[in-house]
Amino acid sequence: MIDVIIPVYDGFDETRRCIESVLDNKNSRNFNILVIEDFSPNPLIKSYLQELASKKLIELLVNEKNLGFVGTVNRGMSLHPDRDVLLLNSDTVVANNWLDRILEHADQDASIATITPFSNNAEICSFPRYCQPNPLFDGKSVAEVDAVFALLPMRKIDVPTGVGFCMYVRREALDEVGLFDEKTFGRGYGEENDFCMRASSLGWRNVTCSNVFVFHDGGVSFSTEKAERVQHAMTVLDKKYPSYHRLVHEHLQKDPERPFRVLAQLHMMRQSNRPKYLFVAHRLGGGVIKHLQELAEHVIGDADFLFLKPAEGNYVELGCHYGSYHWSLFFDLDNEYQKLLDLLCSLNVERIHLHHVMGVSDDVLSLLDELSVPYDVTLHDYYFVNANPTLTDRHGIFAESIDTRDSLCAESYPIPFQMSVKEWREKYCELLSKADRIFSPTARCKAVHLEYFPELSIEVAYHPEWEQSHPYAQPSVPLMSSNDRLKVLVIGAMSREKGADVLERTATYRDPLNRLEYHLLGYAYRPLAPDVVQHGPYDDENLDALIAELKPHIIWFPAQWHETYCYTLSAALRSGLPILASDLGSFPERLEGRPLSFIKPWRSTPIEWNDTLLQIRDVLLANQNQEAEMAGWQQMPLDGCDFLYSQNYVLKNEAFCVSDKPLPTIERLSVWSYPPKPDGLMGISVREKILYILHRLREMPGLHHLLRIIPHHWQRKVKRWFSHRPIHDVIGDQAVR
Repeated sequence: MIDVIIPVYDGFDETRRCIESVLDNKNSRNFNILVIEDFSPNPLIKSYLQELASKKLIELLVNEKNLGFVGTVNRGMSLHPDRDVLLLNSDTVVANNWLDRILEHADQDASIATITPFSNNAEICSFPRYCQPNPLFDGKSVAEVDAVFALLPMRKIDVPTGVGFCMYVRREALDEVGLFDEKTFGRGYGEENDFCMRASSLGWRNVTCSNVFVFHDGGVSFSTEKAERVQHAMTVLDKKYPSYHRLVHEHLQKDPERPFRVLAQLHMMRQSNRPKYLFVAHRLGGGVIKHLQELAEHVIGDADFLFLKPAEGNYVELGCHYGSYHWSLFFDLDNEYQKLLDLLCSLNVERIHLHHVMGVSDDVLSLLDELSVPYDVTLHDYYFVNANPTLTDRHGIFAESIDTRDSLCAESYPIPFQMSVKEWREKYCELLSKADRIFSPTARCKAVHLEYFPELSIEVAYHPEWEQSHPYAQPSVPLMSSNDRLKVLVIGAMSREKGADVLERTATYRDPLNRLEYHLLGYAYRPLAPDVVQHGPYDDENLDALIAELKPHIIWFPAQWHETYCYTLSAALRSGLPILASDLGSFPERLEGRPLSFIKPWRSTPIEWNDTLLQIRDVLLANQNQEAEMAGWQQMPLDGCDFLYSQNYVLKNEAFCVSDKPLPTIERLSVWSYPPKPDGLMGISVREKILYILHRLREMPGLHHLLRIIPHHWQRKVKRWFSHRPIHDVIGDQAVR
């Protein structure tokens, strides 16, 4: 017999849900439900527990005064001194034969003191995201999630501490270690950590069991006091056990639970009746990865998506990071290509979507033939044309003439593998011609590709963001007076191609009356003159709020290349502010017919940009007394579009079937779940930290001027040794740490 001890104070609905889940048990082991009512202020709880006790469904103890969590649990653990106990918070839900599986782990090893199952909200035992609260996976019930965990191999994972929401405690360990420390930990939090540290010092094991899942709301009993109690507990544990936080940190770094979290998610994905799509992309971050995430979230109920991209060396990363899913696996293509293929087959991947192939090996592209499934392609830039994504020369300027474009583009992006431009286009023409669907985010991007691949059938499909934001705000005249300077805002990671040099040269051209001021929300590829006020990196989710906070009068896009979509333009459109942009790429197309939108030749000189901005300032001042709303922008209606991602992207499969290929063993996943150790003395994370420091140092006045004399292509070679990712992604990641 084992006591399942449920301390209860408040939260009637949660308490009833918890107890009913225990009563609705499918366990073969005998257990006693011991509920201890800790002087609850809730009359509903009191009457409910009395009713259950009268029916002999539970054993009920009632505290004559409030003892708090630790005192209440100690009372319960002392009641039947011959029994093991399982502590269960009143805001948990259990399912299936949960207790049998926990006790089976205890039976296998008499040195185990405590056992904790996986949960959605249980610190180091959390699923699917580690050490943070999670909703129930993909809208499933507790029973459905636990049934998946029951499929996992039965393993015990040593942990520095159990988690008290649902924790088995062996009686022999309790007798030797003693009860929870009520005097030190008062009303609760940290007492189980202390108990586990005492137990381990006496040779007992604390483990997570791999094949049980218990739902936990978290903090119902004392949510308002939690932060205070956590701080107190951590201070106490630091003093009592100097090694405690080191042990926890080492465990977090090793994360031995990860393969089990991954395997559970693989089972979930395989059981899903949604079609499985594989996204292939480069490893450089930026707008391509943003689009992948956005697309997956946009049609989240219609398909499941896997992401495949290059990793260090000849490794690739296969993962799923959207919605409930959160996992990655790393495969060595030299030795594990077949294993990667087997996993994709076992998950029943039925369509591949190529988003970018820069840095993607031919082994990955061979999956198109090996899987024998249709594939789509999205044209995010112009890499297929001649290996130069932006079609710009070595100065970052658009190679306008088609006759000299290939040679100029090769100066900054030489074609890999000593291929000729003819061989390059032949290779990718064959790839593109076999695609089931080819998507272009704008008509202009489509037109450029058709210049080189005239036989292709390309569909214009604005990114899902356009559907989500539709309709964009009608533009309005910002408030300003004749004494105000025109506040010009430029947004993003400003490369030469995006117009960083144009911004600086225009900002340093002195207007005699000082009527203009320039701001950069983001950062540039090099330090800019102080005439540009720089506001540093931002998170995409905060961009709209930051624009509103800065209160610019106009947003400017001085691009020097054919932008294929431009997410920062979308933010500008959402703001309703006036917009000035180059006449290249997506800007004329996306701004067509929009009031307060100004298109100017991309080769304009700083004086010409300056004069245009002053003219716009005059226009805005002249319209201050008119209606703020500049109505009349007739945006294309959604129902008038030939293609919408929400309606046309996912092609319904006729019949769902689970592959007969087995999923990888936990031993395999224990190798693949962790990033490969990089060659050389420094890992990529260390190199990126150094790169971030160098970026900050170069902004110092002395170094700023010194770096100007170092050729840009030398600086770029150094940067690429430290990291292949865009500098703005590196800076953004390091800046938030």
